[in-house]
Amino acid sequence: MITNRIFTHIANYYGSKSGLLKYIKATLFGYLGIFGNYGIVNSRVKRLVFVCKGNICRSALADIYCSRQNQIPVASFGLTTHSGKPANIRVREKSEKLGIDMSGHITTCYNDFEHQTGDMYICFEPDHCRQLQALGIKNDILLLGTLHNNKKWYIHDPYNANDHYVAYISTYIVEACDRLLSLVSEPEKPGFGTNQ
Repeated sequence: MITNRIFTHIANYYGSKSGLLKYIKATLFGYLGIFGNYGIVNSRVKRLVFVCKGNICRSALADIYCSRQNQIPVASFGLTTHSGKPANIRVREKSEKLGIDMSGHITTCYNDFEHQTGDMYICFEPDHCRQLQALGIKNDILLLGTLHNNKKWYIHDPYNANDHYVAYISTYIVEACDRLLSLVSEPEKPGFGTNQ
C-alpha cells in the first residue's frame, strides 16, 4: 500500500513521524534565517565539542570519527545523560561498517565536562543550541547538518529509530564531519560557513 511505503520512507530517512515534523519545522525556520548564527564555522576554533542528548549516538559518533583524523582536538558530552556509559550498540555496529571503532567511547554529562576557551559547540538539533545558550555558553555554536550538501537543521536521534535510519544518519554525520574538518583546516578567516 502507498500509505505503508510513505511511513516506511519516513522511518528510514527521518527516524519517525515526530522526527519528520521536527525536521520540517527546523527547515522552515532555517530558510527564514532564524538559525543564521548556527551555520558559521570559525577557523580559529581550538577544539570541536559535539553535543547531543545522551552522548551515546550522534555526538559519540562524531567525536570518535573526528578524533581519529588527528586534525584538531575533539570532545563531546550529553545534555541529559550520566557519565560512564558506552555508545549505543546499534550505532556502534553501523559505525564499524564505516571503519569506525566506537567501542572505547564513554559518555560525559554536561556537569562533568571541562569547558575551554576556544571550544566550538557542534549540535544536531536547534533545541540543543538554545539549551547551551540558556546554560550560559558564549562560545560559537554550530548545527552540524548545515554543512552537508543535503542540508539539515535538525538531525533526529537514531536511538529509537529503525536500522535503516541508523545506518543512513551515521553516514550523513560522517560526511558532515568531513566538511567541518575541511573548513577548520583552511587558512584562517574571520568566520565562514552557510546559514541560508
